[in-house]
Amino acid sequence: MVYSKITKYRLFALLVFFANPLFSQNKPIKTKDKKVKIAGVPMLNYNRSYGFMFGAMGQAFYKINKKDTISPSSSTMLMGMYSTSKTHMFVAVQNFYLNEDRWRIKLVGGYGDMFFQYFQQLPNLPPALGEYNVDGVWIDYENKVGFMVLDVKRRVIENLYLGPLFTASWTATIFDIENPTGELPTRNANMMSLGYGITYDSRDNVNFPTSGFYIDFKNRFNNEAFGATSTI
Repeated sequence: MVYSKITKYRLFALLVFFANPLFSQNKPIKTKDKKVKIAGVPMLNYNRSYGFMFGAMGQAFYKINKKDTISPSSSTMLMGMYSTSKTHMFVAVQNFYLNEDRWRIKLVGGYGDMFFQYFQQLPNLPPALGEYNVDGVWIDYENKVGFMVLDVKRRVIENLYLGPLFTASWTATIFDIENPTGELPTRNANMMSLGYGITYDSRDNVNFPTSGFYIDFKNRFNNEAFGATSTI
């Protein structure tokens, strides 16, 4: 079942990737009297694994405190995607910049349901278990993933932020092979980790940077005491 684990973490990494700022190339329309600025972009793609993929991403920018002229604009982002293979995912990201940029809080949550297959080298399986050939069979499976991330940072010196990090994910992999009881075998896995993050950020604008540096370091520790089913 190595292939299913690899794909599981690949999907989780893909979902977390979307949690980063998505609209650095799509500036919202500037309106002096507008308290909330909105940017959006459609998604359309195709590959042989998932078929046609379509969806949309939208992000709103706003100030938490109008009197705070130092903190960057906070933002709320929503992203949804669906493919002709029935694979779909949804991600929500909330970024808070508070108290003259002394505090930065990111909350990410999402859910994905991926339909894929892997090749099992079992040469003597009967044809009823899948598409048969002399080398093995292709086995379909469904991978359901839910996850959340909480990242809290406090500015310790100019441009340097430090704080705790909590990550959780819940995965259920359902294989399209009936066992003797008539049920589809399922493997569940939970990943719960605590850690810390260090960020150096000298960009002139966190949403639409034109100069400066951004360095982000994260270190996480999985532990069964946190509710994880594995420490790996």
